[in-house]
Amino acid sequence: MYLITKSTGKISKAKYLLLVPLMLAIVLVYLLKQDMQVLAGLERWQQNFPHLYQKTNGLNGQQSYQELHALLIYRNEQLLYEQYYKGNQDYINFEQGIKRVKSSRIKQWQYDDLHYIASVNKSLTAIFIGILLEEFSLSADSLISQHYQFSPQQLATCPVLQQLTFAHLLSMQSPWQWDEWQGDDLINLWQQTDFNQYLLSKPCKSTLSWQYNSAIPNFLLNLFDNKLRQQQQISIQTYLDKEFFQPLKIKNYLWVQQPNGVVEGSARMHMQARDLAKIGQLILNQGKYAGQQIVSANWLKHMTQPQQATEAGDYGYFIWLREYAGEPAWVMEGDGGQYLIILPELAAVVVIFQGNYLDWPLYHAQSKELLSQYVVPQLRADK
Repeated sequence: MYLITKSTGKISKAKYLLLVPLMLAIVLVYLLKQDMQVLAGLERWQQNFPHLYQKTNGLNGQQSYQELHALLIYRNEQLLYEQYYKGNQDYINFEQGIKRVKSSRIKQWQYDDLHYIASVNKSLTAIFIGILLEEFSLSADSLISQHYQFSPQQLATCPVLQQLTFAHLLSMQSPWQWDEWQGDDLINLWQQTDFNQYLLSKPCKSTLSWQYNSAIPNFLLNLFDNKLRQQQQISIQTYLDKEFFQPLKIKNYLWVQQPNGVVEGSARMHMQARDLAKIGQLILNQGKYAGQQIVSANWLKHMTQPQQATEAGDYGYFIWLREYAGEPAWVMEGDGGQYLIILPELAAVVVIFQGNYLDWPLYHAQSKELLSQYVVPQLRADK
């Protein structure tokens, strides 16, 4: 057995055997260093949030929360807590009736894994719309009918479309009869090849009213994709990768498309937890990242103000406005328990990933307990 060298052409078997222990030693030192870094991290997290650490890790390494996949806490741009847990790899099959597909395999989630963020993507779409409105010198009060060509029949049967603005749609105020929480509209939407046509085919009311509607963010992305293709010959995905994701140094994400090829605005986005936290920090920093203004501070101010009071809570531009233990919070929430929570008065960002798909009572209760009983009290104590 020989190794080829530049000088003699080979190394004797004896010399090769001497190199093996050295190579193994190098590998072992590297692995030991990695383990020490992990242990140091765990020690820091335990020091920063002792009660949270004990609760989320439980006794004998057992999770206290069902299908908690990741939990990150930042304050003043400093990472205070980061843990990843074992959990399922379930997913939602949209085309086959919005059904949860269960996986038999358990995964140890890691920092570089892409995780489904569900309707957190709606809140990202609100940020994107702010960037695009500025790109085309428009405002939230601009009329939709001046930028989307409704058919004469649509305008005749739904005159209120003439009054519809971007602000209305961003706050889920629309004229269409729609019910995706108790009814089948979301299921039916995913049976279509054209989301816009399905939305516009719904019966029209005489006034605008709030109704949670996952077709609306897609309608807006379709509108701006069309404008970008007409005026700049690029897709909305290409534009936003250049204007949003690249400046934030977000390189690894999965953005699934609508049936017509335009990226999805309501769900079907997969991101890394640390990258999602960057977006929370961007909002805290009034739209700036590394000195670059990526989105207007004024837009983010309006986005995170109450635009509509609903039975489910105050709503901004595709974002929920809530409180945890009396602490105001801007909440991006997605099915299964995906959260990007911004606590503006504490200068903190919290990312939670869960795998409790189609189980709102469970994932909502778990996230509320985590924030109200563990995260917020500790942040206040350290303020």
